[in-house]
Amino acid sequence: MSPTILRPLPLLLGLSTLTACLPELPDDPKVDTATDTAGDTASDTADTGPAGSAPVVSNVRLDPADPRTNDVLRVAFDAEDPDGDTLFTAIAWTVNGARVEGQTGDELDGATWFDRDDVVGVTVSVSDGSRATEASASVGVANTAPSAPGVAITPAEPTDDDALVCAVGTESVDADGDAMTYGYSWTVDGVDAGVSGPSVDAARTGAGETWTCSVTAGDGSATGEAGTASVSVAAAPTCGDGSVTHTASGVDFVTVCAQTFEMGCTAGAEPCEDDETLHTVTLTSDYYVGRTEVTQGQFRAVMGYNPSSFSTCGDDCPVENLSWHESAAYANAVSAVAGLASCYTCSGSGASVTCDTSGN
Repeated sequence: MSPTILRPLPLLLGLSTLTACLPELPDDPKVDTATDTAGDTASDTADTGPAGSAPVVSNVRLDPADPRTNDVLRVAFDAEDPDGDTLFTAIAWTVNGARVEGQTGDELDGATWFDRDDVVGVTVSVSDGSRATEASASVGVANTAPSAPGVAITPAEPTDDDALVCAVGTESVDADGDAMTYGYSWTVDGVDAGVSGPSVDAARTGAGETWTCSVTAGDGSATGEAGTASVSVAAAPTCGDGSVTHTASGVDFVTVCAQTFEMGCTAGAEPCEDDETLHTVTLTSDYYVGRTEVTQGQFRAVMGYNPSSFSTCGDDCPVENLSWHESAAYANAVSAVAGLASCYTCSGSGASVTCDTSGN
Protein backbone atom coordinates (compact mmCIF):
# COMPACT_ATOMS: atom_id res chain seq x y z
CA MET A 1 0.00 0.00 0.00
CA SER A 2 1.40 3.31 -0.95
CA PRO A 3 2.03 5.87 1.89
CA THR A 4 -0.45 8.72 2.32
CA ILE A 5 0.83 12.16 1.25
CA LEU A 6 -0.44 15.02 3.42
CA ARG A 7 -1.06 18.22 1.44
CA PRO A 8 -0.25 21.50 3.28
CA LEU A 9 -2.76 23.57 1.31
CA PRO A 10 -5.24 24.17 4.13
CA LEU A 11 -2.39 25.22 6.45
CA LEU A 12 -1.00 27.54 3.82
CA LEU A 13 -4.39 29.07 3.38
CA GLY A 14 -4.71 29.60 7.12
CA LEU A 15 -1.28 31.12 7.36
CA SER A 16 -2.04 33.39 4.46
CA THR A 17 -5.21 34.56 6.20
CA LEU A 18 -3.36 35.22 9.47
CA THR A 19 -0.61 37.19 7.76
CA ALA A 20 -3.07 39.50 6.08
CA CYS A 21 -4.48 40.56 9.48
CA LEU A 22 -1.17 41.64 11.16
CA PRO A 23 -0.52 45.36 11.44
CA GLU A 24 2.39 46.90 9.62
CA LEU A 25 5.30 47.47 12.01
CA PRO A 26 7.00 50.85 12.16
CA ASP A 27 10.47 51.36 10.75
CA ASP A 28 11.91 51.86 14.21
CA PRO A 29 9.81 49.91 16.68
CA LYS A 30 10.23 50.34 20.41
CA VAL A 31 11.35 47.12 22.05
CA ASP A 32 10.77 46.64 25.76
CA THR A 33 12.91 43.90 27.25
CA ALA A 34 12.38 42.23 30.60
CA THR A 35 14.31 39.37 32.29
CA ASP A 36 12.68 37.00 34.77
CA THR A 37 14.31 35.27 37.72
CA ALA A 38 15.34 32.33 35.62
CA GLY A 39 17.31 34.49 33.25
CA ASP A 40 14.94 34.05 30.32
CA THR A 41 14.41 37.17 28.16
CA ALA A 42 11.15 38.15 26.55
CA SER A 43 10.69 41.02 24.09
CA ASP A 44 7.59 42.93 23.25
CA THR A 45 7.45 45.25 20.29
CA ALA A 46 5.22 48.33 20.62
CA ASP A 47 4.43 51.13 18.19
CA THR A 48 5.67 54.59 19.47
CA GLY A 49 2.69 56.25 17.75
CA PRO A 50 2.57 59.58 15.94
CA ALA A 51 4.56 62.73 17.09
CA GLY A 52 3.09 64.57 20.19
CA SER A 53 1.36 67.99 19.99
CA ALA A 54 3.02 71.30 21.02
CA PRO A 55 1.66 73.18 24.06
CA VAL A 56 -0.83 75.99 23.50
CA VAL A 57 -0.48 79.45 25.15
CA SER A 58 -3.09 82.13 24.53
CA ASN A 59 -4.93 85.16 25.92
CA VAL A 60 -1.80 86.86 27.25
CA ARG A 61 -3.03 89.96 29.09
CA LEU A 62 -1.56 92.75 31.20
CA ASP A 63 -3.22 94.35 34.20
CA PRO A 64 -3.82 97.23 34.47
CA ALA A 65 -4.53 97.67 30.77
CA ASP A 66 -3.69 101.41 30.95
CA PRO A 67 -0.79 101.57 33.41
CA ARG A 68 0.73 104.70 34.94
CA THR A 69 4.31 105.39 35.93
CA ASN A 70 4.15 103.93 39.44
CA ASP A 71 1.81 101.01 38.72
CA VAL A 72 2.83 97.37 39.05
CA LEU A 73 2.08 95.48 35.83
CA ARG A 74 0.96 91.84 36.15
CA VAL A 75 0.78 89.29 33.34
CA ALA A 76 -1.78 86.48 33.11
CA PHE A 77 -2.31 83.89 30.37
CA ASP A 78 -3.99 80.61 29.47
CA ALA A 79 -1.88 77.52 28.72
CA GLU A 80 -2.56 73.81 28.09
CA ASP A 81 -0.87 70.75 26.66
CA PRO A 82 -3.02 68.53 24.38
CA ASP A 83 -1.00 65.49 25.48
CA GLY A 84 -1.38 66.27 29.18
CA ASP A 85 2.37 66.81 29.62
CA THR A 86 3.78 68.88 32.47
CA LEU A 87 4.33 72.49 31.35
CA PHE A 88 7.26 74.80 32.09
CA THR A 89 6.83 78.59 31.76
CA ALA A 90 9.36 81.37 31.02
CA ILE A 91 8.49 85.12 31.08
CA ALA A 92 10.51 87.91 29.48
CA TRP A 93 9.76 91.66 29.84
CA THR A 94 10.76 94.49 27.49
CA VAL A 95 10.54 98.29 27.69
CA ASN A 96 10.58 100.08 24.35
CA GLY A 97 11.84 96.85 22.78
CA ALA A 98 14.81 96.40 25.11
CA ARG A 99 14.96 93.34 27.34
CA VAL A 100 14.55 94.04 31.07
CA GLU A 101 17.37 91.95 32.46
CA GLY A 102 16.74 89.94 35.59
CA GLN A 103 12.95 90.38 35.50
CA THR A 104 11.44 86.94 34.83
CA GLY A 105 8.48 86.94 37.20
CA ASP A 106 4.84 87.75 36.48
CA GLU A 107 5.15 91.37 37.76
CA LEU A 108 7.07 94.48 36.65
CA ASP A 109 7.22 97.51 38.95
CA GLY A 110 6.77 100.82 37.12
CA ALA A 111 8.43 102.81 39.89
CA THR A 112 11.70 101.16 38.81
CA TRP A 113 11.32 100.06 35.21
CA PHE A 114 9.06 102.32 33.13
CA ASP A 115 7.80 105.89 32.71
CA ARG A 116 5.08 107.78 30.87
CA ASP A 117 4.96 107.12 27.09
CA ASP A 118 7.04 103.92 27.37
CA VAL A 119 5.80 100.72 25.71
CA VAL A 120 6.01 97.68 27.98
CA GLY A 121 5.94 94.23 26.42
CA VAL A 122 5.89 90.68 27.80
CA THR A 123 6.50 87.33 26.10
CA VAL A 124 5.28 84.10 27.68
CA SER A 125 6.95 80.86 26.54
CA VAL A 126 5.43 77.50 27.50
CA SER A 127 7.29 74.19 27.02
CA ASP A 128 6.49 70.51 27.61
CA GLY A 129 10.19 69.60 27.68
CA SER A 130 10.54 68.97 23.95
CA ARG A 131 8.41 71.60 22.25
CA ALA A 132 7.74 75.26 23.14
CA THR A 133 5.13 77.83 22.16
CA GLU A 134 5.19 81.56 22.93
CA ALA A 135 2.77 84.50 22.83
CA SER A 136 3.16 88.22 23.59
CA ALA A 137 1.27 91.33 24.67
CA SER A 138 2.18 94.99 25.15
CA VAL A 139 0.73 98.22 26.59
CA GLY A 140 1.61 101.92 26.51
CA VAL A 141 2.22 103.82 29.76
CA ALA A 142 -0.28 106.67 30.14
CA ASN A 143 0.12 110.10 31.74
CA THR A 144 -0.38 110.29 35.52
CA ALA A 145 -2.53 113.17 36.77
CA PRO A 146 -1.16 115.16 39.75
CA SER A 147 -2.26 114.19 43.24
CA ALA A 148 -4.73 116.28 45.23
CA PRO A 149 -3.13 119.15 47.19
CA GLY A 150 -3.68 119.85 50.87
CA VAL A 151 -5.81 122.99 51.24
CA ALA A 152 -6.73 125.34 54.09
CA ILE A 153 -8.92 128.46 54.39
CA THR A 154 -8.04 131.39 56.63
CA PRO A 155 -9.42 132.53 58.91
CA ALA A 156 -10.53 129.11 60.08
CA GLU A 157 -13.49 130.60 62.01
CA PRO A 158 -14.54 133.61 59.93
CA THR A 159 -17.30 136.12 60.52
CA ASP A 160 -19.21 137.95 57.82
CA ASP A 161 -16.68 140.77 58.21
CA ASP A 162 -13.80 138.57 57.07
CA ALA A 163 -12.33 137.94 53.64
CA LEU A 164 -11.61 134.26 52.95
CA VAL A 165 -8.23 133.15 51.65
CA CYS A 166 -7.61 129.66 50.29
CA ALA A 167 -4.02 128.41 50.24
CA VAL A 168 -2.21 125.19 49.31
CA GLY A 169 -0.49 123.80 52.39
CA THR A 170 0.67 120.47 50.93
CA GLU A 171 1.82 120.60 47.34
CA SER A 172 0.47 118.21 44.72
CA VAL A 173 2.83 115.54 43.38
CA ASP A 174 3.19 114.64 39.70
CA ALA A 175 4.65 111.15 39.28
CA ASP A 176 5.88 112.02 35.78
CA GLY A 177 7.76 115.10 37.01
CA ASP A 178 5.62 117.51 34.95
CA ALA A 179 5.29 121.20 35.83
CA MET A 180 1.94 121.95 37.50
CA THR A 181 -0.45 124.87 37.82
CA TYR A 182 -3.26 125.24 40.37
CA GLY A 183 -6.87 126.13 39.67
CA TYR A 184 -9.31 127.47 42.29
CA SER A 185 -13.08 127.34 42.58
CA TRP A 186 -15.53 128.17 45.38
CA THR A 187 -19.01 127.07 46.35
CA VAL A 188 -21.34 128.61 48.90
CA ASP A 189 -23.81 126.19 50.47
CA GLY A 190 -23.01 123.75 47.67
CA VAL A 191 -23.70 126.19 44.82
CA ASP A 192 -21.01 127.54 42.49
CA ALA A 193 -20.03 130.99 43.80
CA GLY A 194 -18.46 132.11 40.51
CA VAL A 195 -15.10 132.80 42.17
CA SER A 196 -12.03 131.41 40.40
CA GLY A 197 -9.24 132.91 42.49
CA PRO A 198 -7.72 132.07 45.88
CA SER A 199 -9.73 134.64 47.87
CA VAL A 200 -13.30 135.80 48.50
CA ASP A 201 -14.01 139.41 49.49
CA ALA A 202 -15.70 139.91 52.85
CA ALA A 203 -18.58 141.75 51.15
CA ARG A 204 -19.62 138.48 49.47
CA THR A 205 -19.93 136.37 52.62
CA GLY A 206 -22.94 136.17 54.90
CA ALA A 207 -23.60 134.79 58.36
CA GLY A 208 -24.72 131.15 58.34
CA GLU A 209 -23.12 130.34 54.99
CA THR A 210 -20.69 127.48 54.36
CA TRP A 211 -17.93 128.25 51.88
CA THR A 212 -15.84 125.53 50.26
CA CYS A 213 -12.63 126.04 48.33
CA SER A 214 -11.54 123.40 45.79
CA VAL A 215 -8.03 123.37 44.36
CA THR A 216 -6.86 121.14 41.50
CA ALA A 217 -3.42 120.71 39.96
CA GLY A 218 -2.98 120.31 36.20
CA ASP A 219 0.10 119.10 34.31
CA GLY A 220 -0.96 120.32 30.88
CA SER A 221 -2.41 116.95 29.91
CA ALA A 222 -4.59 115.97 32.85
CA THR A 223 -6.14 117.56 35.94
CA GLY A 224 -5.90 115.74 39.25
CA GLU A 225 -8.46 115.29 41.99
CA ALA A 226 -9.38 118.34 44.03
CA GLY A 227 -8.20 119.17 47.49
CA THR A 228 -10.96 120.91 49.46
CA ALA A 229 -11.49 122.90 52.63
CA SER A 230 -14.65 124.39 54.11
CA VAL A 231 -15.52 127.05 56.70
CA SER A 232 -18.77 128.22 58.23
CA VAL A 233 -19.29 131.96 58.42
CA ALA A 234 -20.57 133.35 61.73
CA ALA A 235 -22.20 136.70 62.37
CA ALA A 236 -19.73 139.35 63.47
CA PRO A 237 -20.19 140.37 67.13
CA THR A 238 -21.92 143.66 67.79
CA CYS A 239 -19.40 146.39 67.24
CA GLY A 240 -17.94 147.79 70.44
CA ASP A 241 -19.23 145.13 72.84
CA GLY A 242 -15.66 144.13 73.77
CA SER A 243 -15.93 140.54 72.53
CA VAL A 244 -13.15 138.97 70.48
CA THR A 245 -14.04 139.40 66.83
CA HIS A 246 -10.82 138.28 65.18
CA THR A 247 -7.70 136.27 65.95
CA ALA A 248 -4.53 136.50 63.90
CA SER A 249 -0.97 135.41 64.68
CA GLY A 250 -2.05 134.45 68.18
CA VAL A 251 -3.46 137.92 68.95
CA ASP A 252 -7.12 138.39 69.95
CA PHE A 253 -8.77 141.51 68.55
CA VAL A 254 -11.92 143.44 69.37
CA THR A 255 -13.70 145.75 66.95
CA VAL A 256 -13.69 149.49 67.46
CA CYS A 257 -16.65 151.01 65.66
CA ALA A 258 -16.71 154.03 63.40
CA GLN A 259 -18.05 156.78 65.64
CA THR A 260 -17.48 160.24 67.15
CA PHE A 261 -16.45 160.53 70.78
CA GLU A 262 -14.61 162.74 73.28
CA MET A 263 -10.99 161.77 73.91
CA GLY A 264 -8.69 163.08 76.63
CA CYS A 265 -8.75 163.75 80.30
CA THR A 266 -12.37 164.08 81.34
CA ALA A 267 -13.73 165.81 84.38
CA GLY A 268 -13.04 163.81 87.51
CA ALA A 269 -10.00 162.07 86.00
CA GLU A 270 -7.52 164.62 87.27
CA PRO A 271 -4.64 165.12 87.52
CA CYS A 272 -4.30 165.41 83.71
CA GLU A 273 -1.14 165.54 81.64
CA ASP A 274 -0.45 168.33 79.17
CA ASP A 275 -1.10 166.08 76.15
CA GLU A 276 -4.46 164.84 77.48
CA THR A 277 -6.57 167.84 76.55
CA LEU A 278 -10.16 166.76 75.97
CA HIS A 279 -11.07 166.87 72.25
CA THR A 280 -13.49 165.38 69.77
CA VAL A 281 -12.35 162.43 67.64
CA THR A 282 -14.19 160.93 64.67
CA LEU A 283 -13.42 157.41 63.43
CA THR A 284 -14.49 157.07 59.82
CA SER A 285 -14.30 153.25 59.66
CA ASP A 286 -14.29 150.22 61.93
CA TYR A 287 -10.95 148.69 62.86
CA TYR A 288 -9.49 145.93 65.00
CA VAL A 289 -7.47 146.64 68.12
CA GLY A 290 -5.64 144.06 70.22
CA ARG A 291 -7.51 143.09 73.38
CA THR A 292 -4.24 143.04 75.35
CA GLU A 293 -0.71 144.32 74.88
CA VAL A 294 1.34 142.54 72.20
CA THR A 295 3.68 140.09 73.88
CA GLN A 296 7.34 139.55 73.07
CA GLY A 297 6.52 136.07 71.81
CA GLN A 298 3.77 137.32 69.49
CA PHE A 299 5.99 140.07 68.07
CA ARG A 300 8.96 137.75 67.47
CA ALA A 301 6.75 135.09 65.81
CA VAL A 302 5.68 137.59 63.13
CA MET A 303 8.70 139.89 62.80
CA GLY A 304 11.54 137.46 63.48
CA TYR A 305 13.25 139.53 66.19
CA ASN A 306 12.60 140.92 69.70
CA PRO A 307 13.49 144.61 70.33
CA SER A 308 12.67 144.47 74.05
CA SER A 309 15.15 145.71 76.63
CA PHE A 310 13.73 143.19 79.09
CA SER A 311 13.89 140.21 76.73
CA THR A 312 14.75 137.86 79.59
CA CYS A 313 11.29 138.54 81.04
CA GLY A 314 9.84 135.89 78.73
CA ASP A 315 7.51 135.49 75.80
CA ASP A 316 4.42 136.46 77.81
CA CYS A 317 5.77 139.86 78.79
CA PRO A 318 4.76 142.91 76.73
CA VAL A 319 7.09 143.86 73.90
CA GLU A 320 8.77 147.23 74.46
CA ASN A 321 11.63 149.42 73.28
CA LEU A 322 10.26 149.71 69.75
CA SER A 323 9.46 152.72 67.60
CA TRP A 324 6.12 153.73 66.13
CA HIS A 325 7.45 152.63 62.76
CA GLU A 326 8.18 149.13 64.08
CA SER A 327 4.66 149.01 65.52
CA ALA A 328 3.17 150.00 62.16
CA ALA A 329 5.27 147.37 60.36
CA TYR A 330 4.03 144.77 62.85
CA ALA A 331 0.41 145.80 62.20
CA ASN A 332 1.00 145.40 58.45
CA ALA A 333 2.53 141.95 58.96
CA VAL A 334 -0.39 140.72 61.08
CA SER A 335 -2.86 142.09 58.52
CA ALA A 336 -1.07 140.17 55.77
CA VAL A 337 -1.21 136.92 57.73
CA ALA A 338 -4.94 137.46 58.33
CA GLY A 339 -5.61 138.18 54.65
CA LEU A 340 -6.41 141.85 55.31
CA ALA A 341 -5.18 144.95 53.52
CA SER A 342 -2.17 146.75 54.98
CA CYS A 343 -2.75 150.17 56.52
CA TYR A 344 0.77 151.55 56.16
CA THR A 345 3.41 151.88 53.46
CA CYS A 346 6.76 150.83 54.92
CA SER A 347 10.32 150.38 53.71
CA GLY A 348 13.33 148.75 55.31
CA SER A 349 13.20 146.13 58.04
CA GLY A 350 13.87 145.56 61.70
CA ALA A 351 14.68 148.56 63.86
CA SER A 352 15.47 150.64 60.76
CA VAL A 353 12.02 150.29 59.17
CA THR A 354 10.27 153.53 58.15
CA CYS A 355 6.52 153.80 57.61
CA ASP A 356 4.33 156.52 56.14
CA THR A 357 2.46 158.22 58.96
CA SER A 358 -0.40 159.25 56.68
CA GLY A 359 -1.95 155.83 57.23
CA ASN A 360 -2.26 156.50 60.93
